[in-house]
Amino acid sequence: FEVFASFINRIYRCVQKIKSSKMTEFGLKGTQVMCLVSLMKNQEGFTSAELSNICMEDKGAISRAVSNLEEKGLVVFDEQAGKRRYRAKIRLTEEGRNAAGQIVKIIEKSMLQAGNGLSDEEIKIFYKGLDIISDNLLKICGDKGD
Repeated sequence: FEVFASFINRIYRCVQKIKSSKMTEFGLKGTQVMCLVSLMKNQEGFTSAELSNICMEDKGAISRAVSNLEEKGLVVFDEQAGKRRYRAKIRLTEEGRNAAGQIVKIIEKSMLQAGNGLSDEEIKIFYKGLDIISDNLLKICGDKGD
């Protein structure tokens, strides 16, 4: 347990540090970055509730992040058909797509450096194992992960 917790903690702290240092040039914080990257994967957009599940963040944090992204002109709400704002799809603007594209490149570069010394097969095995451990821990703590 100590070794597992120590490695996970160290990885988490490094990821947070990378997010913080690399994202200051964009004026973004971790949750905002997660929202942008998630929205980049789906042109139709996501609701705040969907982003909350995808990013594994509480709804309040997502709401604050999305509001900030909207102020920066990186996202818009699809408020057609009388939908309430919290049920409206959130989509990237052109500026948001550009920023998200640059961020994805930074993430990909960081991930390549993090996996330095591992073969593609070892990386696949690592992620498969991490996925299984994550699912099992979610079951143990009673969280479905949705």
